[in-house]
Amino acid sequence: MSKLSEGIFHHFPEIRETSEGEEDLDYVLTANIIFWLETVEITNEIIKRVSSFNSWCLSQPRSKGSDDIYTVLVVGFYEGLIESEKTRELATKIIPKENMVKNKEYFINWLGEEMYNNTIEQYK
Repeated sequence: MSKLSEGIFHHFPEIRETSEGEEDLDYVLTANIIFWLETVEITNEIIKRVSSFNSWCLSQPRSKGSDDIYTVLVVGFYEGLIESEKTRELATKIIPKENMVKNKEYFINWLGEEMYNNTIEQYK
């Protein structure tokens, strides 16, 4: 089990059962978080858990290769949050607006200009 999967199961134990056999597939696990978030009411408790998971990921040391937690966070989690209309607002709670603006070209390339603009509009 990877360090990221341990962190995922710590913050989101609900996805452990549906992720059996995928413990070493970090991108699949982050997608499983998004799928789970789409099925629950986004409460303050959920926002706190997503924020805590984000902070934990950002506190991990960078590494080279496919096991870099930061890369999986951005590509597997942030993009998934933004792509889902239900979870898009969560992205605005954990990604500072200045980071979205600074990385505008990246997000537009991956998500499209309309989805990027929809996300920027949700910042309060």
